[in-house]
Amino acid sequence: MGPVVTAARLLEVMQASPYFFDGLKVRFHVSLAFTGAGYGSHRVTILGLAGFDPENYDPDEAETALAVIHATHIITATDLSPLNFDPKLD
Repeated sequence: MGPVVTAARLLEVMQASPYFFDGLKVRFHVSLAFTGAGYGSHRVTILGLAGFDPENYDPDEAETALAVIHATHIITATDLSPLNFDPKLD
């Protein structure tokens, strides 16, 4: 749950910022860097950046959102311009 909450908080900061954001890059550190993909950290971080949160999580919507992000390399978040994001590179 930590990565999705952290990603959601980042979105809040970006939404409140006067700056324009073109894209995102994610770097994991400490334990997430060693266990990330195997424990789903990458997946939940992407979902958090797409505006999902643990309290209102809909598995079907999440799968659809992940498929769209993987296909388009774009994250669409409320109150932000589309964000370039390649799940395999960023």
